[in-house]
Amino acid sequence: MAHLLIRWCVITTGICVASYLLPGFVVSSVSMMIIGAAVLGLLNVTLKPLLILLTLPLNVLTLGLFTLVINGIIIYITGGLIKGWHIGSFWTALAASLIISGISLVANAALRFER
Repeated sequence: MAHLLIRWCVITTGICVASYLLPGFVVSSVSMMIIGAAVLGLLNVTLKPLLILLTLPLNVLTLGLFTLVINGIIIYITGGLIKGWHIGSFWTALAASLIISGISLVANAALRFER
C-alpha cells in the first residue's frame, strides 16, 4: 500500500513540475494535481495496454518510441476529463508526458522499485 502511495506522490510531483515548466499545461490547484495523478494512473492501467496493442506494428517499427506518443495521448485525455486541467495542444501533452516519465524514472531508480 505504501508503494502505491509513493508512486502516486511521484506522479503528482511530475505533474507539478510539468505544469510549472510548460506554459500550455495549467493545473488549477494541488488537489487537481492529486486527482489528475489518480485519473492518469487509472488510464495507464486500463486504456494504455489497449492502445499499445492496437498500435503494436507501429510500436515495433519505431522500436518502442511510439509509446511516448501513447503517453501523450493519455495525458491529453486526462486533461479533457478533469476540469481543473488545461492542456494547450497535443505537443504540450507530449512534453508533459516526457517530464512526468522522466521524474518517475529517476524516482523509481532512486527508490529501487521493481515492476
